[in-house]
Amino acid sequence: LDHHMNAPAKISVQLAFIATMLFLTAELRYTLDRAQPRRYLASACVALFANTCALAGAVPVLINPAEAVHGTRILGFALLCLCNGIYIAYRLITFCKFCNSPNVPEQMQGKEQEDGCQQQDPMAAQENN
Repeated sequence: LDHHMNAPAKISVQLAFIATMLFLTAELRYTLDRAQPRRYLASACVALFANTCALAGAVPVLINPAEAVHGTRILGFALLCLCNGIYIAYRLITFCKFCNSPNVPEQMQGKEQEDGCQQQDPMAAQENN
């Protein structure tokens, strides 16, 4: 409440959280068997970029001693952006490894290669193997 409405650190953190929510929505579609791989990849890349930018934008606020009051709040949001970025990067790497793996699961051998390997959740496939 004590930040300005258009403070850059506040806006970048809010955009990072919105992008992360869109990514989690795209990830949830795999659980519901309504996968949209292109939306998943696009939202993952945007969310990873937004979280990285929010984390980088919070560093000057943390270093400036005049912002010591706001530094602890921004530190919490920066740590949350860091954790979100690590999670999104891990899921993105897992997704790319799964789609490029030579061992395609039996359920997907009859499907097209373009979208066939991407219709299954990569994390669920790792648990089955």
